[in-house]
Amino acid sequence: MIPTIMVVGCGNIGRRHIEALAAAGVPMRVIGIEPGAGARAQAETLVAVFANGSTVLADMDHVPDTVDLVIIATSAAHRRAAFETMLSRCTPKAVILEKVLFTTR
Repeated sequence: MIPTIMVVGCGNIGRRHIEALAAAGVPMRVIGIEPGAGARAQAETLVAVFANGSTVLADMDHVPDTVDLVIIATSAAHRRAAFETMLSRCTPKAVILEKVLFTTR
């Protein structure tokens, strides 16, 4: 079975994660989540190397019910909201929270 990996936040750090996934040379489905049009366009170019229904979406409204891995690569200001939104829409088998988790308690 081909794993599904979701990258939430496809700005500078998120794009680096997508590049690393592409370099792995393993078949996978990659779903990027990026509300910003410019970063989304750049991420779409990177995701195009994957097959299997890989795409970049503006929000998490149409993500699968389950994913194998979620990488949250947003800024700290948006991280908690992204995490909670992701959990309300899908069940991940594993989650990686990129960078400092939160700037306040």
